[in-house]
Amino acid sequence: MTDPLTLGVAVVALGLALLIAWLARPRPPELQGERWFKAWLATLLRGRIEAQRDSGETWASLVDRAVLFHPLARRPEDKLDAPPRVERPAREGEEALVQALAALPDRAARWAHLYERDEVGRAARLGDPHDLGRAHLPSSWLGPSITWDVVADAASDPGPLIEALRRASSARWVLVPGRERGGPSLLPALAALLGDRAIRYEPSAPSELALQAFRGPISERRPGAPSHVEASVALLEKLHATASKPSDRLVLIGEGEGIHPILDALLASDALRDQVDAVVAVASPIAGADDLDHPCDPAGAARFLQRWFTHDDLDLEASHRCPYFSVQWLTPEHEPPGAFGVALARARFPTPKDAPRLSIEPVDLGPLRPVDDLPLDLVSMALWGVVSCWVRARRV
Repeated sequence: MTDPLTLGVAVVALGLALLIAWLARPRPPELQGERWFKAWLATLLRGRIEAQRDSGETWASLVDRAVLFHPLARRPEDKLDAPPRVERPAREGEEALVQALAALPDRAARWAHLYERDEVGRAARLGDPHDLGRAHLPSSWLGPSITWDVVADAASDPGPLIEALRRASSARWVLVPGRERGGPSLLPALAALLGDRAIRYEPSAPSELALQAFRGPISERRPGAPSHVEASVALLEKLHATASKPSDRLVLIGEGEGIHPILDALLASDALRDQVDAVVAVASPIAGADDLDHPCDPAGAARFLQRWFTHDDLDLEASHRCPYFSVQWLTPEHEPPGAFGVALARARFPTPKDAPRLSIEPVDLGPLRPVDDLPLDLVSMALWGVVSCWVRARRV
């Protein structure tokens, strides 16, 4: 029979061992999604400007005009609308920024202060990307040779960076278009960069077998017009054919309304969710748009997201979370703040309520301004880089 002293020592030793194991377990690093994406894009723009032998002032002007970022404006519409609002919890300096914006006469003046004149914003946009820290170094996830200077050089010689990105992930990117809204499209530039890793989805009619198998699961979650259900079933059928083996990896990118059939397909198929490394929405009315019919109108989309965009309904077999990225367009004159009929406030993934097991990681990459001299190939390269690095960082 074990004496009490020996038993007590054993219990303490076990407790210490468990504590050491808990402290030593790998933890995903804290990452700043929007700032990282904007740092990638600003660095690529620097490389393009330098290759053209243009000035640093030209680079700074383009970044200020197009790479919209201010560290105290997580929701830019809260700063551009009148009256400007503080986001809670407030960050240091945010109250002072809101007071300065509130004293300005109109949105044009608030835009200029936020994205052109305020030194806190300019320092963040134009600063050294090394200031973001080790977790944000491209070399931490793409190999020691892929420095920020290599990222800049990729604007004129993309070969080394593309090779590193292809080594980092075998995922194929499925590009799902939406309807034409008059804004720029990233899908052609992404397809050109990704090469054989890109699958440009062309909407088609689903097979009768797929309709019989998936009409119920999809129409139950987003009841609406038969054409909407058929579009979602057709995409799901294509995705199953593309990722025919459990080891096949996918990144699903929906532009505009293309994000809605992606969400339907993910909800309908447990197997598909476990093959998806990331979901990306580009200028997408995730929470609906006023010019869309049911079930993608604002009321229908809001009900869908509240009920089905949850950790339980989008659960994974693996222990990691799937990142759901969003990036938007923003123009100074659009009302409400947004662009091309898509409001910023409806173009982000919501944060679901906590659950015992988390499966969703919403990542807002923030807005860009679609000026004529913003190279879409570099926006696409920045998006590919950040998504790939993020996925690798979450696998540690």
